[in-house]
Amino acid sequence: MHKPITIPFLLIVLFDLANAARGQSIYLDNIDNKTSAVKKAGVSKEFIYVFEIKKDKLRDSGIAAVINYDTSGCIVSSERYDLPNDPKAKTIYYYNDQLKLIKMAITYSRQTPTTVEIAYDSVGRELFRSEYSRFRRFIEWKEYNEIGKLHLVYNKINNNKRYLHRKYYYSPNGRLQRLESFDEYGRWSYTERIEFGRDSLELNLFLENPVLKKLNHTSWFNRENQLVKRRYYLDNAEQYNDHYYRYNADGTIAEWAVYSNGKLFSLKRHHYYYFD
Repeated sequence: MHKPITIPFLLIVLFDLANAARGQSIYLDNIDNKTSAVKKAGVSKEFIYVFEIKKDKLRDSGIAAVINYDTSGCIVSSERYDLPNDPKAKTIYYYNDQLKLIKMAITYSRQTPTTVEIAYDSVGRELFRSEYSRFRRFIEWKEYNEIGKLHLVYNKINNNKRYLHRKYYYSPNGRLQRLESFDEYGRWSYTERIEFGRDSLELNLFLENPVLKKLNHTSWFNRENQLVKRRYYLDNAEQYNDHYYRYNADGTIAEWAVYSNGKLFSLKRHHYYYFD
């Protein structure tokens, strides 16, 4: 029997540009529970609730997502209710013997179903990903450098020519420093450059494209390498939105709060059921 437990406020965001091309996150803003934290806590089901601010009062807007886990901490299925173009999306997840995700089957209430398939090399690195539906087929290939870091990402859409989409650059010690993105015609689209602050607990990401060059956001981490705050800069560094993340003792997500101009704008809270 599963006992419902409400967890205090907490939230986790995975910030790893080298894995940014791995596909859409269950949550918005690419936030996910770590598999190790879910397994350690013994989570079987997770509910994500959305709250909106109306007339300076916090109001429950309903469920954004429901996620089911197995005892290994892997996601078995998920349902999302917060997508902008569809009121409901359900995903079933499939894994290999090494617990690597190899397939996702996604159904929608208003769109055609989508299937995602993933292949790995002998050491568990993702090499190939295909996403296809009735009207679209997307394929992605990944290549790694001599130290095993993601280096090149190629894309292909439908019957169009394969093209270089992203190129990753690293420091001599293997830390990601920047990535360059290109469109299907080989034209440079943008560059993201990373600078670390004190004790590597502060990270600045600079964005440069053909029309602008600016500091895009700053992230702050705690000693457990958990993201605790991210500031997104708007037209200039003096205007920004702040995202605050709080964590439970077991490392699972509890709350994600967004502030705009110093006022609470939106809030997501996570509630869990546990295996006996």
